[in-house]
Amino acid sequence: MDEVVTTAVAQKRRVSFVLGFGIFFFPIVFGWFVFRKGHSTLARIVVVPWLILALLGFVVTVTAIKQAFDQVNESHAINSQSAQRERSQ
Repeated sequence: MDEVVTTAVAQKRRVSFVLGFGIFFFPIVFGWFVFRKGHSTLARIVVVPWLILALLGFVVTVTAIKQAFDQVNESHAINSQSAQRERSQ
């Protein structure tokens, strides 16, 4: 009997221009695609710090926006209270 032996050859994937563009501008969304089977270790080593940096930037930005909104709300509350005092006098 003739048996056909098939071997699984690891398919090498290259980071396409579109994927590279997506990773550069939207790493939180596209960075995870290099963890698919076939991408090189170098691609993963390059993407992980970029992804961490993007996540940190996102957290810092959200925190800054929240603080700005809190300051605006606080000043609005102070202005509302002073306006009510002036009307009651």
